[in-house]
Amino acid sequence: MLESVNPEEPLSRYILKKAYYRPSDNTVKPNAFMPPSGKDDVSVYRTVSLSNEDIWQIGMTYVAQKRGMPLLGRAELIACDAIAQGLSVKPDPVPHPRHANISGFPIDNSAKTRMIALELAARATLHLLKIDS
Repeated sequence: MLESVNPEEPLSRYILKKAYYRPSDNTVKPNAFMPPSGKDDVSVYRTVSLSNEDIWQIGMTYVAQKRGMPLLGRAELIACDAIAQGLSVKPDPVPHPRHANISGFPIDNSAKTRMIALELAARATLHLLKIDS
């Protein structure tokens, strides 16, 4: 299992819905970083020292297949982007040793949560999965 999260460590939030990105300008929408209702965290994967192929494989196996949805892409950011918003990144090795949660979103303040998600989306880089046809 990986140790505590380094602030300079890259994180990937896998994207399963078209509503989470804008293909017109290749940007991530804030909805990609909104925690599920009643939760204060979002699931990410720690991708430090992984090949691009390995990063996609984790998303396919542990996120998309688990939910029975296609993997469309990933939003990549650096852990310090979340920390700067007053959040923490905590290792959570289930279902995978590289799984973590960005935690600390306000549960009772949707406007503040939305502002944090907006900032994370603005800092994230969109990577769309390109399937050879």
